[in-house]
Amino acid sequence: VAGGVSDRVGRKPVLIPGLLLSGASAVVLLTAQGTAALYIGRVLSGLSVGLFAGTATAMIVDLAPRGRREVATSIAVAANIGGLGLGSLVSGSLDEWVPHPTRTPYAVDLALLALALAALMIAPETVRRRPSGVILRLARLRVPREIRGLFWQAAIAGFCGFAVSGLFGAVAPSVMAQLLGVHSHVLAGLVVALLFFASAAGQVTTPRLNNHTALTAGCICL
Repeated sequence: VAGGVSDRVGRKPVLIPGLLLSGASAVVLLTAQGTAALYIGRVLSGLSVGLFAGTATAMIVDLAPRGRREVATSIAVAANIGGLGLGSLVSGSLDEWVPHPTRTPYAVDLALLALALAALMIAPETVRRRPSGVILRLARLRVPREIRGLFWQAAIAGFCGFAVSGLFGAVAPSVMAQLLGVHSHVLAGLVVALLFFASAAGQVTTPRLNNHTALTAGCICL
């Protein structure tokens, strides 16, 4: 619904509300007293990601020097996935060494969001606002005919990759604790983080490979 908004009104008018929604999510989860609040916090977080991920990637590409935009895209995606890994590692570390482990990570998140907001405020706008018109519209879900073959290969591989990482992230800490007797929350967070860090490294190296080689190598590693 909001995917093309930043192309009309600018990147920052979309990114700033995205950060504010993420902050609202952190506040709700920090102060949650029941299951309902957890659902609300997750919905706010999801809306934030929906606004932020694509627009932030587009802004990074906009700011990249001419001829380096493909690398900028890979770095932006790697930062996104690397952030998932860093979140697991930081949360595990806080759980191990800091009181109130189910709440402290959201306080840390709020501090990081404040830094991100300050950085965004001084960043240059990369899109000139267009004349007013329809801002929000339901986007058609379609794939251009000329890339459909490659799209389906990449989509299937991507689905499998996220399925494996999601299962691993959910199960690995429990396996460590219940089967291996490893109860360190730091190590549990590190194991999950390593998966995402490896994924981020793969994103950075992808521009150096052609599509067929990258897909084949990725599926073999997976």
